[in-house]
Amino acid sequence: NKDLVKANQSNIYGYENGTLSTSLFYGAKNVSQAKLGSVLYVPEVNRSDDALKLSGPSPFRDMVNFVMKRAVLDSRSFGDLNTAFTTFNEKFKEEASADGFSVNSLIEEINREVGHWKIRFGVDVNPLRPEDIVKTLLTHFIEDENLEGKRVSLGSYGQGLQRHLIYTLIRLSARFVEPRTEKKKEFAPDFTLILFEEPEAFLHPSQQERLNASLRALAAEATQQILITTHSPRFVSKQVSELTTIIRLQKMAAVTEHFQLSEDQLTRMLDRNRGLYQRFSDMLQDPGVSAPLKGEIRKRGLGEDSPEEDPGLEDEATRSLLWLNAERAALFFARHVVLCEGPTEKAMFEFLIDTAWRDLGDRNVYLADALGKFNIHRHMALLSGLGIRHSVLFDRDGDAGIHDVVNGFIGENRTDLTIQIESFPSCLEDFLGIARAKRRDLKSLHVISKLLNNAVTADKITELRHMFDRLLGG
Repeated sequence: NKDLVKANQSNIYGYENGTLSTSLFYGAKNVSQAKLGSVLYVPEVNRSDDALKLSGPSPFRDMVNFVMKRAVLDSRSFGDLNTAFTTFNEKFKEEASADGFSVNSLIEEINREVGHWKIRFGVDVNPLRPEDIVKTLLTHFIEDENLEGKRVSLGSYGQGLQRHLIYTLIRLSARFVEPRTEKKKEFAPDFTLILFEEPEAFLHPSQQERLNASLRALAAEATQQILITTHSPRFVSKQVSELTTIIRLQKMAAVTEHFQLSEDQLTRMLDRNRGLYQRFSDMLQDPGVSAPLKGEIRKRGLGEDSPEEDPGLEDEATRSLLWLNAERAALFFARHVVLCEGPTEKAMFEFLIDTAWRDLGDRNVYLADALGKFNIHRHMALLSGLGIRHSVLFDRDGDAGIHDVVNGFIGENRTDLTIQIESFPSCLEDFLGIARAKRRDLKSLHVISKLLNNAVTADKITELRHMFDRLLGG
């Protein structure tokens, strides 16, 4: 509509009740004037002096000014101080030094010089205001209980404590503000957007978790929203209960792309994750499936004779919550993820990269334990939804029985971001030419021990490297 698009205006229109409005939406200028609420910014690198200074704008000064106006202005002690200032203002001009100098004598000298202009010059001491006390008389300090209450410079402490203090001041400053007086027809919401860069910086893991919990509690308030940038798997792992809140950025050449799951995409993904369960349930109803295979499906609980027609998705969401811990959440930061069926393949490749394949150390590859081949398709769906390139490696187990179904299902779930799918015909030990571990829980230790003792031939190591290169798309 040409009538709505004009020069010298933002040309931004919003939707009201699903219909495009004909009134201009508030533009960048009005955002800067806080008509869309307040914006609090915590940069990655910040000086504590900037947050605590009293000579200029700072979160600490704003809070102290607020408290001073509320608690001090009408207090008896402040009244006594002002009375003393009034008395001082009346008398200090008359008081003279030993050699006769006084403020009054100075004023008289000035007035003799300018008297022919028919004016008089004078001097007064301004009434003391709370903000004057804050700006020029107030100071702050840190007392260290470990040093018997001795006052210590804040700069003597680490960046972790300083950043936590800065965050505390900024968070509290949102509470210590004058209530907004709303004017008729003025769009002035009670909203605060907090932009926090790298909140995990300089913090130990336990302190990161405490800060994360504090931020989540703050974001739960109706008038607060928090947007953080992070390189911390620990921070991301605490958000997996709300996967749609995670936005992954990746720079491709000169372009930065973003990936985020919508609620609808998440629901569809969780529903598709139950596809293997549905496949096995359908097989139980298929007369063409052998009785032994059906017996194995029932024994392992892979399907049901009467599956729920409209199953809930809570179990699928809980799976993600359980396996995306602080260690596995590192996959969000990888350029390429290799999904391994279990911990043995992950441990083996990590060992080889650390010792023999050091040229792969800078490829930003993450090796993920998929917790069994029955979960590989779930990982593939999540990685694809967040734009993460990945490959898959698993044991085919001779394509026997249920393994033939699972192996085929993994291939069916391949996406454009699935770079390569590789497999061992039987299992890893058979591929390496070593005996199988006597116990499953000792499999990782068994394989690493064989590598350390040179029980795996150089040809097999080379063949394994070629396979890994294919997994990386090489």
